[in-house]
Amino acid sequence: MPEEERTLRLNLGCGTKQFEGFVNVDKVQLPGVDAIADLEEKRWPWDDNSIEEIRAYHIIEHIREPYDFVQECRRILKPGGILDLRFPHRKHHTAYVITHRNRFDEYSFVSVTATHQFDIAELNVLHDWPYYWHIQNHLGEWLLKMPFFRKREVQIKLRKAVRKEQGDIQE
Repeated sequence: MPEEERTLRLNLGCGTKQFEGFVNVDKVQLPGVDAIADLEEKRWPWDDNSIEEIRAYHIIEHIREPYDFVQECRRILKPGGILDLRFPHRKHHTAYVITHRNRFDEYSFVSVTATHQFDIAELNVLHDWPYYWHIQNHLGEWLLKMPFFRKREVQIKLRKAVRKEQGDIQE
């Protein structure tokens, strides 16, 4: 298959959680890891505009410079490519694990959309409450704003914005 037709998808910081159809990447060689890369480095070993999708589940909170991480994802993503991030919500106790350098919430990535680097494709806030969907559907969203409904985790899918002026489109 020619290089330009091949779909390349990365699962960054995979650890022992690999996804089929993805190149599973980690800093250390573990069973199932396909490629080794230090995600703290300024430049990763993939070409500009070469990746269709990046999954980074529970990795960005460990990164020293999360803005640089997102910028490097943007560099290697194809125009319209997806950056799928998942991280603990800053109000949840798991955000305070000693190895977590950063804390985020559902509003943390507004700046990358405001600067036209990404568009939000999907945003989900997962809660601890076991009957969350019953409450949401039968009692309303207002009740979910109460403090006893802890936000556990955020998943945000960012689509690399296609902007003619940024050189993402070739004529």
